[in-house]
Amino acid sequence: MLEAMGDRLRGERLRLNMDAGTLADLVGVHRNSQYAYEKGRTPAPADYLLRLGDHGVDIGYVLTGHRISGLLEGMDKVVLDCWNELSLREREAVMSLLLALTGRVVTVEQLSLDAAAAAKQRREIEGELR
Repeated sequence: MLEAMGDRLRGERLRLNMDAGTLADLVGVHRNSQYAYEKGRTPAPADYLLRLGDHGVDIGYVLTGHRISGLLEGMDKVVLDCWNELSLREREAVMSLLLALTGRVVTVEQLSLDAAAAAKQRREIEGELR
C-alpha cells in the first residue's frame, strides 16, 4: 500500500513539473524524506499531505488512487481533469485569463487569504478525523 501511494505521489509531483527537491523545499521536508515517501519506505504524515494540497497535489488521489473528478459530470469534470494536468505556472495563467474574461478583480491578498482559509479548513478537518 505504501509503495502504491508513493507511486501516486511521484506521479502528482511529475504532473506538476517539479523535481523531488523542489517539492520537498515547498512543503518543508528534507529531500531524503520526500524520496522515502515516494519510494513507499516511510508513511507520509498528515501535516505533510495537507501542505502538499496547498501546492496543487491531489492528496485524495495520492491516498486512495481515485480523483475527486469522478464525482463530477459533464463539462465540470472535463474542466477539473484539464486543471489537474496543468503545472502551477499554467494554472496561474488560466486564472489570469478567467479573471480577465469574467471581469472579476481579485487581489493577491484575497488569493492569499483564500489559500490560508482553505489550509485552515483542511487542518480543522484533519483534527476531526483523529
